[in-house]
Amino acid sequence: MKLFIVILLINFAYLFGDKFGNRIHKKHLRGMHKEYHEVLLQQTFVTTFDNIYNQIIDHAKIGQNEYRFTIMCHDSTITNCEIHNNEQQQRWSQNHPYITNKQFATNIINALHQTFPDSNITQIYKNCCDYNIIEW
Repeated sequence: MKLFIVILLINFAYLFGDKFGNRIHKKHLRGMHKEYHEVLLQQTFVTTFDNIYNQIIDHAKIGQNEYRFTIMCHDSTITNCEIHNNEQQQRWSQNHPYITNKQFATNIINALHQTFPDSNITQIYKNCCDYNIIEW
């Protein structure tokens, strides 16, 4: 009878003690925060790149040979650029703590250079925003 109870307890612990066979160690739990933010960053990158890519293709289809875009800036009614840029940087750092917004924008520009290798991409600063122009 004691052997039966021991076997039953072992099976119970095996089935329910580790969430049906999944074991998550503390090293995995500790890395989940960074992994979560890296997945969010990758999704943001893909979404941003796809949007710019589709706009470039659409402009080319209608016969235009340039497209102007911003990567991080969307507000054109700003009175103090320094305050705006600091606020924007702080918001970005909270959502994406492992990369700066400048590095993110540089990665987008580099991906566009690789996708459109013989196009020229220039950057201008206007109204507290970095504007990019791609010409083909």
